[in-house]
Amino acid sequence: MRMSAPENSHELASIKDGTRMELPSRKSFFLRVFIVFLSILLALTGLVGCTGDTAVRIGITPQMSTRLIGYMIKELAGRQGIDCEIVEVPGGIYNLQPALESGSLQIGTELAQSAWNSVLNKRSVYRASNLLELQHYYLKHDLQWNPLPMGRDVYTLAIRKDLAMKENIKTISDLIPLSDSLTLGAPTQYFEDADGYPRLSKTYGMSFGTTKNLPTELLAQNLRDRKADVIPIHTLDGLLQRDELVVLRDDLDSCPGSELGIVIDESALLKHIEFADIIDSLARTVDSQSLVFYNRLVVYNHRTEEEAALQFLKAHNLIVEDPADAGKTREELEEKRTEEARSSSDTQSGSDQKKDESTDSSSQSSKSEFSAS
Repeated sequence: MRMSAPENSHELASIKDGTRMELPSRKSFFLRVFIVFLSILLALTGLVGCTGDTAVRIGITPQMSTRLIGYMIKELAGRQGIDCEIVEVPGGIYNLQPALESGSLQIGTELAQSAWNSVLNKRSVYRASNLLELQHYYLKHDLQWNPLPMGRDVYTLAIRKDLAMKENIKTISDLIPLSDSLTLGAPTQYFEDADGYPRLSKTYGMSFGTTKNLPTELLAQNLRDRKADVIPIHTLDGLLQRDELVVLRDDLDSCPGSELGIVIDESALLKHIEFADIIDSLARTVDSQSLVFYNRLVVYNHRTEEEAALQFLKAHNLIVEDPADAGKTREELEEKRTEEARSSSDTQSGSDQKKDESTDSSSQSSKSEFSAS
């Protein structure tokens, strides 16, 4: 049976248990509804504010060859109004990948060879023909693996300059006769991955007198301190250019180069479609030679990672701030930025050298050739 509404909002209404109460006025009713709505809105706002999930989280590992890409993405996204946060991920891809799959990170940068071995658990050396299989695996986890085809890296060995000059060592094969008396320092991962120690043993028949587990970020320092004679090195690292290191050529071509790749969560891409253009622009501009140069600026402490990434983007016309640069080609812009960076690098190096000479001239003659510049 349909009930008719009371003629006056102040009439008394009956309720189930027979008691009687006064109905609220229309004005009071709407006020209460507004208060409830406001309370819900404030609660939801507070919840979002506490979780901090509004920012896109970009994971970067200690691997130098991948770090600048993360800062480039953050800079380009920020200029399109997308809030991004850089998150340091210790332990390399072993910790990066689970965070991407769980959604705690939305973007990361990896090397194809590392992903092939450590994520897909393949024991073979990665080849360009494996890209589709690699991408298919990531799609099953709602992730996209986007290659940067010109950002190619080779994982090889480096030794001290004094050792290379004394023994005339230029290739990995040249190292074989001495390997039994040398110490190899490398991350645990290097001794397990197919492109690491297993590759050396199988291809070159090489074994070292001593092997030592070292964190990636301490490899070069241990080489300088003579706690290791040989270390693995990525050719994209800025360390490639340091005077005290000699990078050995993989003369048997046992490990072909693999490209960098940007991994992005598909939900983040759907929410911020601008990332598609950002990734595409980096795929067209990031090349090995430029990446090594800007990594070197960081290694020599001439630029922070944020500054080096920004300088790269300006040099490649992905960011134009100076009106005078608006009509210049990419080659002209890169030449200008590179010259600026080199000028700054030379100035800083000269300043550092004078400082060293003035503060430690008395012991200059006893310094090792291997001292950090």
